[in-house]
Amino acid sequence: MTLKIKLICILRNRDDLGFEDQAEQCCLGGADAVLLGGSAGLSSKDMVVTGVKIKSICRKYKVLFFAGSRPDIALAVDADGIQLGPDDIPMEFAKQILGPRKIVGVGGTSLAQIVAAAEQGAAYVVAGPLFAASKSGHQPLGIDIIRLIKKRVKVPVIASGAITLENIREVISEGADGAAVSRAVCGAPSPKDAAGKFIQLIYEAGHRTGGE
Repeated sequence: MTLKIKLICILRNRDDLGFEDQAEQCCLGGADAVLLGGSAGLSSKDMVVTGVKIKSICRKYKVLFFAGSRPDIALAVDADGIQLGPDDIPMEFAKQILGPRKIVGVGGTSLAQIVAAAEQGAAYVVAGPLFAASKSGHQPLGIDIIRLIKKRVKVPVIASGAITLENIREVISEGADGAAVSRAVCGAPSPKDAAGKFIQLIYEAGHRTGGE
């Protein structure tokens, strides 16, 4: 059964809204998954403590919870899975740690990386950054890469990297199945409203291009 993910919300540090409140708002807004990752700036201990609470929130709304790129944290809090980047633990070792029941998504910064991840068994792949250079210095791939990836892989393709309400229609129209966002949702005044708008635009663009 193919995994269906339209919107992954990546929690972020903000003074006025904690991780748990962000997670609940994202769930209420219709997100398919919530991710607590390294960018949250938490120690391993705090990731476990916070992860347990967020997992409980996500379970209540039947939303997936990803423990960043940490298979150890995912096991500790019984998360639904993880999302790996190019510099994280290789997927084969992550799968050995997690077992077959956990979801492992894999991000790549080139067509070759992304196709290889799909061929090696990633549940979904993340293409990015699309529109702006990443904090780690990876340059934008450009939106055209989405069509190239879709021709080569059968798993869901999730776009990332400066995805906004202004460009999400174009991203989906190019063939992406969904998007992974942080600032545009979890940095918005109302993550709930932002997530809801993203979901609306994703489904509208998907219907126009013949998607679900």
